[in-house]
Amino acid sequence: MREELVILLGSGASAAFGLPTLRGLSELLAEQFSFVKDLKEIFSESPFSIDCEAVLSMLETLCEAVEHSQKNVEELGPSLLYYMSSKEVSRLPLSPIIDELYKKMFSENKKPREELERMKLFIYDACQVSEENVNSASIYYSKIFQELTGNVLLRDCDEEKSINLGINLSSGHVPLDIFTTNYDLLIENICDILRIPCARGLKEEGTTLKREVFYPELIESSGYGSVRLYKLHGSLDFYKVGDKIVRLLAPSRARKIVTGEPLHGELMIYPLHSKYVYSYPYLPLFKAFYERLCNCRVCLIIGHSMRDRGVNDVATSALIVNPRLKLIFVDENPDAIDFLNEKPLFLPDKLRYRSVIVKGKFGDLKVINKIIEALREKPGSLI
Repeated sequence: MREELVILLGSGASAAFGLPTLRGLSELLAEQFSFVKDLKEIFSESPFSIDCEAVLSMLETLCEAVEHSQKNVEELGPSLLYYMSSKEVSRLPLSPIIDELYKKMFSENKKPREELERMKLFIYDACQVSEENVNSASIYYSKIFQELTGNVLLRDCDEEKSINLGINLSSGHVPLDIFTTNYDLLIENICDILRIPCARGLKEEGTTLKREVFYPELIESSGYGSVRLYKLHGSLDFYKVGDKIVRLLAPSRARKIVTGEPLHGELMIYPLHSKYVYSYPYLPLFKAFYERLCNCRVCLIIGHSMRDRGVNDVATSALIVNPRLKLIFVDENPDAIDFLNEKPLFLPDKLRYRSVIVKGKFGDLKVINKIIEALREKPGSLI
C-alpha cells in the first residue's frame, strides 16, 4: 500500500511541550553569551537574520579560519555571509563587518573554540525535555495517531475520496514517515512511551565496546519501525567518532569517558545554507524527503516556518513533480511562514497556493480536529 501522508515537524511542534523555538533559543544564547549579543548588534542594521544556527555556523567558520591561519577579511567575509539569507548580499560592505566580528571574537581574553563548545553544551541542556512534558506530548500524539488510522476522507489536489491511510502503528504495515528539522529527542521519547517501534537508522556495532552507529539508508531498508524518523538537521545524541556517526546519550563534556575516542563535533546544525544538503549524512535524508513528497497526497507541516533553504527547495520541486500534492500548514501565526508569504524561486503562483492553513496552537486538542478537517478541505482554505 502506498504512503498517502508525510509529516514534517519544525520547532513549533516541540515548543508546544516546553522546548524552545529557534527564535527563543537564539534569545537565550544572546542572554548567556556576549558574542551572540555583539553579533546581533553588528548586524542590527543589515538585512540578515541572526539566530543560533547562523551564530554557530559563523563561529565555526571563524574558528577554522584562525586555526588554519586564514585571517584575510575578504576571504572570511563571503564564507560567513553564506550562512545567512538575504537579497541584499551584494550591497553589504563586508570588510567593516568582518573586522568588527574579528575584534569581538578574537580579543585577548576570548578563546573562540571554547566559546563554541560552551554554546553547544548550552543548546544541549536547553533542548532537554522534562518527563512531565514528554508524558503530555505522548498523550497528545497518541490522539493524533489514533485519528490518522482507519478510513479518512482525504482531498488532494485532484479529487476527494475516502481512503485508508494505512497507518497501523501496532503492526507497521505501512510506516508513518516523520521528517523533522528539530534535533531534540521528543519524538523518540514519545515512541518509547507509546511502545511504537521507531526506525532511526541505527545499527549496533563493535565487540568489546558496543555502540549504535547511524546509517541513514537503514531507516527505510531495515523493515523495522512503525514510525520512520528522518532528522534532517541531525540529532542531539548523534556525534562523530572517527569516521562514524555514533549515538551517545551523554553530552560532549563526557565524550572521552564514554567512547575512549575523540569526537569531532555534534551533528546539529548549520542548516541556513543549502550546501549542507549535498553532504553525508544529510543527502540521503533529503533524498528520502523528496521521494516521499513526490509520491504522497498530503504533507502535514507542523510548526515549521519553511525558512530552511533545503526544505523549501524540496517542497518547491515536489509540488512541480507531484500534481496531487497538498500541503497542510499548522501554525499559530501563519503570517510567519516564509513559503506562503514569499514566493519561492521558479514556483508558479498556481502551485504556491496548493495548501490548507490550520491556524491554531499545536498542543491544543481542537487543533487535532482541525487537522482531520484540513485533510478533506480544498487547497487554499483557512481553518
